[in-house]
Amino acid sequence: MEAIRSLAAEDGGEKIAEYIDSVYELEDLRLLRQFSSNKLADVIVNRYYARFLECGIDFYCDIRDIDLSFLTDGELTALLDNLLSNALDAAADAEKKFVELTVEQRNLHYVAVRMANACAEAPKKKYGRFVSSKKEGLHGVGLNSIAAVAKKHGGSVSAEYHAETKTFETVVVLECGGQEQGKSGKAGDRDVL
Repeated sequence: MEAIRSLAAEDGGEKIAEYIDSVYELEDLRLLRQFSSNKLADVIVNRYYARFLECGIDFYCDIRDIDLSFLTDGELTALLDNLLSNALDAAADAEKKFVELTVEQRNLHYVAVRMANACAEAPKKKYGRFVSSKKEGLHGVGLNSIAAVAKKHGGSVSAEYHAETKTFETVVVLECGGQEQGKSGKAGDRDVL
């Protein structure tokens, strides 16, 4: 991520795209799973996929060929990296460890990103908002970054803890500017929203 940050400071999009392509071509990355048609999304998801495996966390991901090009590389990174980081932290301490990430088209104008993960205990709230329980690093920056991306794209963020299933669910809805999105593959047997 530091390499991407320095490229963004220098030139922006073109150098970042070249960097992602070069990283994607590395032998180790070619052996990893393809979760979507977006190379950056795959790099981010694969990094967490490896960590989920190390922690014994069951992982389900359905992004398919949804066009995420309406997001900048920085926005896509902020969105996926923060959702997956929070899910990893919460699921690692749960009895039944799982993380589910789905991205779906909602009519021609919206994309919905849903993260559901195991969460051993109800997250703390302050002034009606969930607060971080992280012991180290930055606290509360992740959800704020996600909310900033949603706001910029005319969307919303909802987060809810389901005590009966010990599941934390975050749904981010983004306006995609009316782009026709890919719809290959068969949808799962449950509603995302």
